[in-house]
This record gives sequence, C-alpha cells and structure tokens, in this order.
Amino acid sequence: MTRDPVRWAVPAVPALAALAVGLWRITVPPLWRDEAATLSAAAERSLPDLLRLLGNIDAVHGLYYLFMHVWTAVFGTGDLAIRLPSALALAVAAAVVAALGRRLADARVGLVAGLLVAASPVLSRYAQEARQYTIATALAAVSTYLLVRALEARTPRWFAGYAVSVALVGWIQLFTLLILPAHLAALWTVRRDRALLTRWAPAAAAGTAAFLPVLPLALEQRTKQVNWITAPDAETVQRLLDAFAGDRILIAPVVVLAVVAWWRRPSPGAPVDLRILATAWAVLPPALLLAVSLVEPVYWLRYVIFAVPGVALLTAMGLRAMPLWGAVPALAAMLALTVPMHLEVRTAGSRPDDVERVARIIAEHRRPGDGLVFEEALYRRIVAADPQAFAGLSDLTLDRPADQVADLQGSEISDVATLRRRAAGLRRVWYVDRSGLEGGPGSWERVKDEEFQRSEDWDQAGRWRFRGGTVYLYERR
Repeated sequence: MTRDPVRWAVPAVPALAALAVGLWRITVPPLWRDEAATLSAAAERSLPDLLRLLGNIDAVHGLYYLFMHVWTAVFGTGDLAIRLPSALALAVAAAVVAALGRRLADARVGLVAGLLVAASPVLSRYAQEARQYTIATALAAVSTYLLVRALEARTPRWFAGYAVSVALVGWIQLFTLLILPAHLAALWTVRRDRALLTRWAPAAAAGTAAFLPVLPLALEQRTKQVNWITAPDAETVQRLLDAFAGDRILIAPVVVLAVVAWWRRPSPGAPVDLRILATAWAVLPPALLLAVSLVEPVYWLRYVIFAVPGVALLTAMGLRAMPLWGAVPALAAMLALTVPMHLEVRTAGSRPDDVERVARIIAEHRRPGDGLVFEEALYRRIVAADPQAFAGLSDLTLDRPADQVADLQGSEISDVATLRRRAAGLRRVWYVDRSGLEGGPGSWERVKDEEFQRSEDWDQAGRWRFRGGTVYLYERR
C-alpha cells in the first residue's frame, strides 16, 4: 500500500506538467488557416455535409473532424475550446510514456521520460493547435504500451486492445502507422519466442486493415492535400533534429545521453529491450518518411512528432546511468534550455499566418454593401474562424459555397466579365492578398490581382499587413 502513491505519481506528475505546459498561453497564438480548416470542416457544417466533404478531401483527417464535430457542438468554437483536446492529448502522451518507462526500466526512467515529453517545445506547440498531431502522439504511445502489456500477458484480450489502438492510430493520422516498424524492432528482443510474433502480426494487420477501405480514397485525394510539399534537403533534417532534441543546443547532449543509454543493460524482467524500442521509435518513422519523400515528397515535421517520445525515453535512460547528484542538475539544465523555444511558440507571431487579424481588420472597418475578394481561393476557409466578421459581405468570386461542393473553400467563378458585373454596383471592395502567391500569366489569381490592385477603376483606400499577407481596401474612383 505504501508504494501505491509513488506508483501513481510516476504518470501523474508528467501528465499534470504536460497539461500545465499545454494550457500556458494557449490562446495567445492566433488561429491560422489549418485551424480555420478544422472549424470549416467540423463546426460549420452538418454531419451529412461533413461526410460528403470526407468523400472529396481530407479523408485522412476524418476521425479527427468527426470528433471535433461533436466536441464543438458541446464546448463551442472559442480558441481555448478547440485547442483543448490537443493539450489534453499531450498530458495523456506524457502519462503513458512515463508508465511505459517505469514498466520497462524503473520509476526514475519513467518519470524523467514523461517530464521530457511534457517539456518538448515541438509537442507543446502542437498541443496548442486545433489539429490532431498530439492526439496521434498519444495514440502512438498508447499502442506501444498495449503492445508491451500484450507481450507480458500473452492473452487475446491485450492483443485485441492493441489491434484497436493500431486502428485508431491509422484513422487519426495515416503516417502514425509508421510506429509499427518500431514495434516490430522491439519484438526483435523476444525473437526466440516465435509465438509472440505470430500473435503480434495478426493484431497489427487487423488494426491496419481497419483503415484499408479508406486508403484508396486517401491516395486519390493526396494531390489535393500534400502537393505543396517539396523533397527534403539538409535543412529539413536539421529542423527535425532541432525539434526532436528540443533546441539546436541540445542535440549533442541528447545524442551523448542516447549513447550512454545503450551502455545500460536492459531490465531482466522486461518483455522487450527498452533501448531498442526507444531507438526504433525515435529513428524509424522520420527516417522512413524522409526516404519515401526523396521519391514522392510527403514528409513534413508535424507528421512525425509522434516519434519524440522515443527520444525522451532514450534521454531518460542516459540520465538514469548518471549518479543522482549529476542527473538532477543535467535534467534541470536541459529543461531550462527549452524555455526560449517555449516562449517563441507562444507569441502572436508564432504561426504561419494570422486569420484572426484579418477578421478583426474587416470587422472594424467594414460598411454595409462592401465586396470581398480572396486572391487565393483556398484562403476562403479563414471565414470559419470568425463568420460574423465576414457576414453580409458580397464574395465577388464565389460560385458555390463550400458545403455545396464538399470542400473547404467553395468553387469560384472563372471569368472576368462576371467579376466585373458583380462589382459594378459596389463602392468598396476588401481584397485579401496572401504573401508569396504568384499566379502565372493568365491565371485566375493574376486576373483578380490586375482587376483591383493594378486597375485604373479602383483606388487603394487602406492597407493592413498581417502575418501571411495583406488586406487591402479599394474604393471606386
């Protein structure tokens, strides 16, 4: 009985720390266009319309959108409300990693690994975003924990639970299934017991098969979703190392501690070698996705942050090899060195763009009867971040709204004559310009640009910069 409080403290302390980190300044970073996409898909349409959307785009986000559809119906669409599931997921991930470290090593390894997950700047950044990446991290940790329990118990119940977790991993984010090669590597430590492999393989296959009906649709939609990704280069790898270590200055210490971790003998009673599991978890998912991306670019950092717990476990094992008088200040120093990154990702300028500022600008200066033009059709999804700010404006290039065409931005007209006819009776038009968008000669983006920004019929009456672009107000001459 006296050991129970300590036993529960190992996952509880990292969970509380992760929740505190996740909630700290969670509403300071502005919503950006990906979060607006979440709102557009999950909160701004009916369930039948959402299912139609998933049949056209974003099938790989289907489970998350369905969850957020229910969540926003209950808790609303405020910044805190829509980001809270991600913060809670970080707490779950920290707790499960701590429990895993305790089970495969000892309480000290578990506690430190959980705290390192809680203190990871890249994980805490996505814990403050209304997307599914920390949820994927939590599910990857849960599936790994269930695998360990299944290897210990060797009963169908645990393998069935593992299969369900693998299915959820695939449904929440397809690339998170790259945790399976790490699990297979962990089984190498019990390779002499082929019965375990013959039990794991069907469970992993069953979990993966749950996503197979959607896979052809996801592959068909791929060009609509990741066609902006370019092939990885040296800078890509550098950003990956920075993120996984917590900061560039921590890369060398983390690598050294990982090497030290391999000097420790595995716990004799553990069902798998934690050194192999943690190394495979940290290395294989990003390495495999980077390798694929050399041929077909699909790698992006946020797709592989579920591998950060592997780094945390290796680092914790390395610290465990040190005497306590050295490990404690080393851990404290590492945590302190992550503070600048934590502060950086919690500023108003920390996101790729700021759709809330666009909404505020227009809401403060609009007049009845104003027109609205988005230079890039995809940017229309930002309306979901604050529908009231745009209500009543005449969207001059919109043909059919998003819910009617089962996408996030709707379809647009494509001829300048219709655009001019719609704008003919207007005195003022808001023009949302996205930085870096250069339409080619004759493109619809170039036509819109020339019709307002380079036209003799309109004068620029206002100009407001926002992170990601510029809002212009044009008045007819």
